[in-house]
Parts: sequence; C-alpha cells; structure tokens
Amino acid sequence: MKRFIKTVRISSILLLFMPAVLTAQQDSTYWNLRNCIDYALKNNISVKQARIKPQLTETNYQQARSALFPSLNASMSESYTHQKDLQPATGTTSSEQSYTGNYSLRSDVTLFNGFKVQNNIRQQQLYLQSDELSVKVEENNIEIAVTQAYLQILSAGEALKQAQQTLESTEALLERTKNLWEAGSLAESDYAAIKSQYSSDKYNLVVARNAFEQSLINIKLLLEIDVSTPFQLYIPDIGDQQATTLLPDKNSVFQTSLKVMPEISISNTGIRTAELDYNMARADYFPTLSLNAGISSGYSSINKDIYVTQLDNNFYQNAGLTLTIPIFNKWQAHQ
Repeated sequence: MKRFIKTVRISSILLLFMPAVLTAQQDSTYWNLRNCIDYALKNNISVKQARIKPQLTETNYQQARSALFPSLNASMSESYTHQKDLQPATGTTSSEQSYTGNYSLRSDVTLFNGFKVQNNIRQQQLYLQSDELSVKVEENNIEIAVTQAYLQILSAGEALKQAQQTLESTEALLERTKNLWEAGSLAESDYAAIKSQYSSDKYNLVVARNAFEQSLINIKLLLEIDVSTPFQLYIPDIGDQQATTLLPDKNSVFQTSLKVMPEISISNTGIRTAELDYNMARADYFPTLSLNAGISSGYSSINKDIYVTQLDNNFYQNAGLTLTIPIFNKWQAHQ
C-alpha cells in the first residue's frame, strides 16, 4: 500500500503536465508515460494471462447453474444369448439362441439437498467476480511498475546528465591545473589530486550510463518489446507551476484507495465464498429429495409376437420421489 501511495503521488506530478505534452508529441518513436502504460496493458503477458482466467471461471459458473436442470439419459442394449437345454425325459440336449433388445429413457432432478446447488452457484459467481477483479489488480500492478520504471529512467537520465557535466567541469579544471603545474605555479600533488578526481568522474559517468541503459531494458521488458528495439523516452520539462502544485495528503490517498483498490473487494469476496463453503458443508446434514421418471421397452426373439407388438406390450413407465436421509456418513460433515 505504501508503494502504491508513493507511486500515485509521484506519477500525479507527471500527469499534471502530460496532456499538454500529448498534443504536442508528433513523433511516434518517442514514448511518454501514457503511451507506455497503454502499450503494457495491451501487450504484457501477465495481464493477458489474468484476462484468460475469468473465461475459465465462467465455464464453472455455467456448469454450476446447469445443476438446477433435470438430467435426461437414454440407453439402448442389444444382446445375443446361446444356451444348451437338457431334456430330462429323453436325456438329450438341444441348443437355443435368442436376440433381445432393451431401450430406456430416464430423467432425474434434485428438488432439495440443503441448498447446496444454490450456494454453489453463488460461490462460482463470486469466484468469477474475484477473477475479474484480479484482472484489475494485474492492470494496476503493471501500471505501477511501468510508472516506476518510467520515473527510474527520468532519474537515471538526470544522473547521467549531471555526471557528464561534472566530467566536463573536471576536464576543464584538469587542463587548467596542468598548465599551472607545467608553469611551476602548482605543486605536483595538487595536480595528481585533480587527475585522480578526473578518473573518478570518468568512472562515475560509465556507472551512470550503465544505470540509464539498464533502466531502458527494464521498461522494455515490461512492455514486452525486444531489448534491441530503439526506444526514446519523451522527457518533459516541469515548470514552476507544476512543481509547486499541492498533492493530496497521505490519508486522503489511503482512504480513496480503500474504496477503489480491487484488492479490498477481492478480500471481501473471499470472506463470502468461505461462508458459502461452510453452508455447503452443512448441507450434508440435511435430507436430499429427488424426483425421477423413466420409460422403457424391449423385445425378445423367443417371443413370437412381431417387433412392434412386443415394444408396445413391454412399454413401461415409472415416476417417483426419492428421499435420502443421512444417518452416518463417516463424519464427512462433522463440525
């Protein structure tokens, strides 16, 4: 949260003067903060992965809703039977073969099971909401990361500029000191000290340049662009008016973040899903009432009636209610 507040306060400075910069910017090879954030939100892999998860959760939600509907199953079997039949009177055997077929259609629907189905639907809906909020979290995270990387480039660029100016100043001082030393107006130790300072400033310039190049690589990685791609950052000028503009105080930013940050909503959603988990577990204490119905028919080659007549004579219909009362379930629902 502290990192978020700090980034919001710093990026607010940039956004104060960014609109004027956007209208003046014509060269697409230059990147400003808004360009970087929009590009990252569109192309960053982490954001893309976060956007896929709600699509998978939507499937689970639809499956949970489908549990409210009755099931319907059809079955068909055809069989061949061959057996030997012993005739006790004659002591002889004869073989007998037959063909049989059975066809059925059955439907079942759960009328009551302790509201487990309804609670599961609500829970899957909350999971879906949580995953959608997670997309917002990932988008916020990448926006903060890009903003920090952008500020790091600005800071590294300023440090590089200062290092270059310092080296130029030291180089001029070294040239002047050398002339004084050669003229005998300066001790060799003083000249050596300036030479040492010049070497140190050259080293500092290399370090500053490497830090600047590394900051460019960091933002390229966030934007998912090749590190060899030319990248020019637009560095705006901050006037006195922008620099002196008052920013919101910490408490105001904190209170606002509690209302708008998706992490807070995700935490609240997690509490509600846990409560539904508890309710679904308690549902195992309640009886289950289900309604079932079915029709079936069949035929046999042993029967001399024709096929259609047998199907009509064997046509069977049934419907009923089933009540299952839990008595002992091996403490699966034990609190």
